[in-house]
Amino acid sequence: MLKTPNIFIVIILIAVLFMAVGYSLFASDIELTGNAEITGNWNVLITDIEATDYSPNANPGTPTATATTANFAATLNAPSDYVTYRITIKNLGTIDAVLHTFNLTSDEYGTDAIKILNTESAQELKAGESTKVEITVLYDPFTTSNPIITTKNITGTIQYAQE
Repeated sequence: MLKTPNIFIVIILIAVLFMAVGYSLFASDIELTGNAEITGNWNVLITDIEATDYSPNANPGTPTATATTANFAATLNAPSDYVTYRITIKNLGTIDAVLHTFNLTSDEYGTDAIKILNTESAQELKAGESTKVEITVLYDPFTTSNPIITTKNITGTIQYAQE
């Protein structure tokens, strides 16, 4: 009777040995290699500025634009004179953009007789789309005397960011 348990132990050991050898014969390493590439293109810029409307006595000058700046110099001669400029911003890239900040300011020493009115650009600017911003400079119609300071410097930031 003692031999029967020993035979089972030997059989179990042989089975485990065959299983280990069988596992090693059928196991293999698999190697993975890969590559990732960014193909998105960020390209939001100013493509145009034009004077679209102005009063008969006002002179819109010649507005100019580069990829990141728009410049204008309006001459306003009398109260109620105004010039409206339209700035075109286009997303020429492949990544959608969202408006992050829109801020127009003027120097604190400039005349209060010149007012700035504006429309904000689109909140979302999909790839390939464009938006327009209108900025109007207005000689305050309620001004009753000639201002001592006759100029106002206007600066602004329109910042788009990735969604």
